[in-house]
Amino acid sequence: VGPSTRNANNEFNRFVVGLKGVAAGWDFDTAFVHSESKLHLAYTNILNMAVVKAGLGDSTSPYFPYYIGAQANKNPSSLYSAMVRTSISDSTTKLDIVDIKASRELMELPGGMLGLAVGAEHRQEKLDNPSLSGTENGAINASYVAAKGDSKVSAVFVELAAPIIKDLELSAAARYDKYDRFSSTTPKFGVK
Repeated sequence: VGPSTRNANNEFNRFVVGLKGVAAGWDFDTAFVHSESKLHLAYTNILNMAVVKAGLGDSTSPYFPYYIGAQANKNPSSLYSAMVRTSISDSTTKLDIVDIKASRELMELPGGMLGLAVGAEHRQEKLDNPSLSGTENGAINASYVAAKGDSKVSAVFVELAAPIIKDLELSAAARYDKYDRFSSTTPKFGVK
């Protein structure tokens, strides 16, 4: 039936828009990102297992008998045409992110300005990855592998930098992440 070929075509798009500026004493930076990929797989000359099985063992099938080895020249070309198929899969992934960060100086300390930073982010991910056509019912001799789902993650953070004296800075930060099924809080403290 000839060699099987595997073709993959992947398209990727990304869109980013952002805004940076100063408002009410805060320096801010915000952005929105959308990215999406599409993957088209096509596997040619994959054995159609129903035709192969019918040719090898079903005397009522129009594909019977299927000759192999030295007698293969007895097989009609219509058998070979029916024995192969092209299997495809079209997968997509999507990612959307919106975030905002802002910072400002609060007051003068002996080592410099006390600084505060805050921020928030929301992210949504989607995946739709079907298996190759024919794997869902055993029509081709390949494993069924598929995945589909989505996830949302939101986060907020706050950070404080305090230059106590010229050669000593204390810092404290906290981040809270909220996932679909759990959440986490991460505190950090530092001395520099």
